Amino acid sequence: MINELKIVNFRSITSDKVILKNNLTTVIGSNGTGKTNLILALKFIASCLSESPVRAIQRAGGLDKVFSVRERRAQKCSFQISISRDPDENLADERTPSHPFTEAVYFFELMYDESQKNLKISKEKLTFKNAPSNEGVVIFERNTIHQSTNKISGLVRKVFDENGEFPFLGIEPNSLLLSRFGHILRRDSTYPLRKAIRKVWLELASIIGYNFDPQALRKSADLLSSNELAYDGKGFAAIINRLKSSDSVVLRLRGRFEEVDGPELMTQLSDIYQDILPFLAEVNSSEAIDTTTVNLEFTEKHQVGTQKHFSSENLSDGTMKFLAIATAILMPGYSLLFIEELENYLNPKAIRRLIQLMRDTSSPNKRFILTTHSETILNLMRPSEILVSRRDEDGSTYYTQFEKLKEIDSAIDSSGMSLGTIWAKGGLDAF
Repeated sequence: MINELKIVNFRSITSDKVILKNNLTTVIGSNGTGKTNLILALKFIASCLSESPVRAIQRAGGLDKVFSVRERRAQKCSFQISISRDPDENLADERTPSHPFTEAVYFFELMYDESQKNLKISKEKLTFKNAPSNEGVVIFERNTIHQSTNKISGLVRKVFDENGEFPFLGIEPNSLLLSRFGHILRRDSTYPLRKAIRKVWLELASIIGYNFDPQALRKSADLLSSNELAYDGKGFAAIINRLKSSDSVVLRLRGRFEEVDGPELMTQLSDIYQDILPFLAEVNSSEAIDTTTVNLEFTEKHQVGTQKHFSSENLSDGTMKFLAIATAILMPGYSLLFIEELENYLNPKAIRRLIQLMRDTSSPNKRFILTTHSETILNLMRPSEILVSRRDEDGSTYYTQFEKLKEIDSAIDSSGMSLGTIWAKGGLDAF
């Protein structure tokens, strides 16, 4: 799991280290402090590794939406991610009999070359560390500016040499080596450290997030191309259609394909929405006349022995968002799922049900991050699960955790107020 993230020169984040130690983390802060920028950094990392850095910049809206607003002239940004191995997870393989790491540290730096008008991966490095000594073994190190510093561990080099393919050859300056490893190791079991390197790649490439727009959720979806839920929720109708249509469904998640047990997931989803939406008998989809697009359709418990069918246009924004978030939580294949401002359109009961669903399904290999302005959500959090977004005197965003957890508990007990109420009144600033 990702336990530490260092970000340099990304949007409003000039330089900061973020500790992620919980399965559920909630980011709070005043408007304009940069809560969303942490989410966008995670989204950007995932896109770099599941697609490419060039595609990630395009998705972000261009270079001006990536490089720090305060360090734009530097034209560089970098990310260092520390990933710990679950003690119960076996990463040994045929050519690596022992556990290769307790912590993996992956670093990459992007540089825009103004003179040549192109993007480069200026630096990239993967290191495996093992307890108790915590000594690091460099798996590979790459520098496109000073190529003499390129190196790769002997064990991995041997196998590439045996196959007549050295990994630095043929790699474009704007392509990540870890991404190449991840794809190669998916189909070839002879490489040493196969499970370990692929674990690092999957952990980062499998970060998924959403900021659902009810109108996007209602849109018709193309059956031929919509097998992945978009950031705003577009394609939701096609996802439901696939889950309802067969026992084994293959869905696209961040450039990978994941097999899903459709009926089982729909049964789980039905149990959840019945708690909050007892009037709904069933969620369905219907094909349009041209048979290439599909729309959402719902069945309502109208009277005893009767049912009423209606389209998504007749459901409230909150109902649409609740269904989409519940579906996203239950979907397999992600290491970390972030939801922006979950509370929008939702009543407190629906919010509580979704938070409980996250807690029930979370694990070190399946974690959640929320951004919020909601007292209701904060009341459902433990102080240790909260990350506060702030700006320093230079305007740079940084993130902190509460250090005085016992004092916060005492303040809640003595004041008789909830954590959310204390926060809304500005009472958490001292902690």
